[in-house]
Amino acid sequence: MIIGSFPDIWSPYVRGLLVVPRLAAWAHVRFLIDTGSTITLIHPNDARRAGIRFDQLRGQSGTRGIGGSAETFVEPAVLYFNDADGVTEYSYRIDIAIAEPDADNYDYPSLLGMDIISCWYTECDPTNDILQFTVRRIL
Repeated sequence: MIIGSFPDIWSPYVRGLLVVPRLAAWAHVRFLIDTGSTITLIHPNDARRAGIRFDQLRGQSGTRGIGGSAETFVEPAVLYFNDADGVTEYSYRIDIAIAEPDADNYDYPSLLGMDIISCWYTECDPTNDILQFTVRRIL
């Protein structure tokens, strides 16, 4: 089981390790759980902490959400999440979107979308500070 947290009562987060092999980049990322997003999206602050240089990105694309549209780059990546047992690790090989920096998005949290969340059974009870994920499958 993967354990998440609520830094405030309405913001569910989970920590994971982001690895982008082509760029030899990695960082521990605190992802905002976003069931309204079909994709996992890395925002500029986390991308920079991972050592991702935006001039090395390719595969420019775009994404649209409730907050508007954004230019993104698509990169193959691996996300790792640790089980509460302290031993088991779950890995997900997916294409992630990396948001191009703009005047507004630097401090946005990175989003964990349904591409990963759909692999988990989610128990979310903010009133009792419970956010946990039972892994049903890996990618």
